[in-house]
Amino acid sequence: MDFSNLDFSTLQDIPVQFSYYEIPKLSINAQGKLAMNSALRKKVGDQREFRARITPDGYYLALYLEAP
Repeated sequence: MDFSNLDFSTLQDIPVQFSYYEIPKLSINAQGKLAMNSALRKKVGDQREFRARITPDGYYLALYLEAP
């Protein structure tokens, strides 16, 4: 194999693959109710009340743990 044209400084790490069940997720149904999957529930512990804020374009949602 000839690696003379390969610039090793451009190589990037391959991101770790997580299973579907290990990725924290939040879903919102048509009635506006939030549901957390088990991975997210594990991360937040017993916390079940949050202040939720959303960007005007609806692209980002933030959950504040300690805000009313």
